[in-house]
Amino acid sequence: MKLSETNGIDIYEYDKSAGKSFQPLVQFGDWRVAAASGNGSGGPTTAMSRHMETDEVFVLLKGSCTIFAGGNGDNSADITPVEMEPLRLYNIRRGTWHARTIAPGSLVLVIENRLTGDFNSETEELERPVGLHFSDII
Repeated sequence: MKLSETNGIDIYEYDKSAGKSFQPLVQFGDWRVAAASGNGSGGPTTAMSRHMETDEVFVLLKGSCTIFAGGNGDNSADITPVEMEPLRLYNIRRGTWHARTIAPGSLVLVIENRLTGDFNSETEELERPVGLHFSDII
């Protein structure tokens, strides 16, 4: 949500009250900056996706998030959990199977090509869910 403009600087804020777990904040040219939150169930991951044309960058701003990486083969395999650390950049390379579980109250910055979407991405349901349900550990 745009808050204000000051002498050529646009100021945006994540709108906690919007109830959306993914909010694009600003788009320009070919890129988009969005916020992803733990507004969902915080449950285990049941599917993985991959973007076939672009990389995607995640930055943990607050709380806890786990990225699950499944390689870049035809299917996700050898899924590896990566616990994000605040203010580190995690670049998910084009074609890499991935998913994330964001704890309630957490916030992740997402930087990606603004045209990233279902039409240039693939999704795969997992045979077994991965990750804990956050309510089991809180």
